[in-house]
Amino acid sequence: MDIKNYETNLNHVKKEDRNLVDNVATVNGTISIQWMSVWKVLDFYLGSYWLVILFALAAIGAYIHNRQQMVWPID
Repeated sequence: MDIKNYETNLNHVKKEDRNLVDNVATVNGTISIQWMSVWKVLDFYLGSYWLVILFALAAIGAYIHNRQQMVWPID
């Protein structure tokens, strides 16, 4: 009796599995690709303060460059 129930359940599972595979195999869809400018990428990754961060990095770079250009007198 149990074996017959298991065989029936197995047949139902096989049928459902086949239906699922058929449904997944026939799914149609599209992929949309949009252009993102550098500014949008910066805004996405750095948030709304990306311009402030950019100016801070430029100021730090200018300071380091200026420090390297200074000639210290030797006493």
